[in-house]
Amino acid sequence: MANTDNARGFIHPQTNDGGPVVLKEYTAASQIFVGDPCLISTTGTVARVGNGDDATAFDAICTSFASTAAIAAGNSTVHLITDLSRYTFEIQADAALAADVRGQEYGLTQAAGDTTTGYSGCELDVAVAGAGGNVRVVDMINRPDNDNTLTNSKVRVEFAEWANAPTVS
Repeated sequence: MANTDNARGFIHPQTNDGGPVVLKEYTAASQIFVGDPCLISTTGTVARVGNGDDATAFDAICTSFASTAAIAAGNSTVHLITDLSRYTFEIQADAALAADVRGQEYGLTQAAGDTTTGYSGCELDVAVAGAGGNVRVVDMINRPDNDNTLTNSKVRVEFAEWANAPTVS
């Protein structure tokens, strides 16, 4: 059975250390959807990252907001995960993946979010594979509604690059 094409961006965050998911509250400067990668400005407002932006252009993931009406207007309070090194997320691929892609890095593609559901249109960009990708696949999601060999499969990823990533000197 084919996988449902239901992009929702970065969802179902899990901490690597078993601790609680820590959220911080910010004000949206533009439309932001649940699961969107975001950039926090020096003034503390948050903007959605556009399609094709480099991984180092963002430093947070939106997890919730006040209401779909407020988010459609772009003037909502949003809740973000900012310490991306502690988390893995589920994301949908935009094309079929190889049998086992654990450890492989990929880019992202950012489609329009859904103003009805409030979810992001961000997906794993299978065409942009290789070193220097935004995210690294840590696990294939094995459940009845997900065939990992077909288009729109879901995988668990960690961030390979982001704006506040520690540097090794």
